[in-house]
Amino acid sequence: MFIHKVSINNFKNIHHVNIEFDEHLNKISGNNGAWKSSAIEAIFFSIMWADYYGRGNKDVSELVTKWQDKGSITTTLKDTDKQYLVERSFNTKWDSAVKITATDGTKISANEVKQWISS
Repeated sequence: MFIHKVSINNFKNIHHVNIEFDEHLNKISGNNGAWKSSAIEAIFFSIMWADYYGRGNKDVSELVTKWQDKGSITTTLKDTDKQYLVERSFNTKWDSAVKITATDGTKISANEVKQWISS
């Protein structure tokens, strides 16, 4: 399983970006302040349900882009025969939600996704 694509909206300094990944090797490059670290943190946050600092859902308000009320990250995980959509939403009121579905409509638990990513 690999991360196929990610769509990031209003996360830290990222207003909107879509990134597609290759199944093998990928590189994110750019100048300082060009959102590279934020993109990686957004992917981690969407899949592992915590930021780098282990806050989880406790304090997501500061992850929303300045002057915005809410943000979202949609990550598509691809396996040999299925795709899984991880949809993470968050807002400045410290609310956060996650929804995970397979392309065939099967609901997947957060723990299953964490196990896939960890292995």
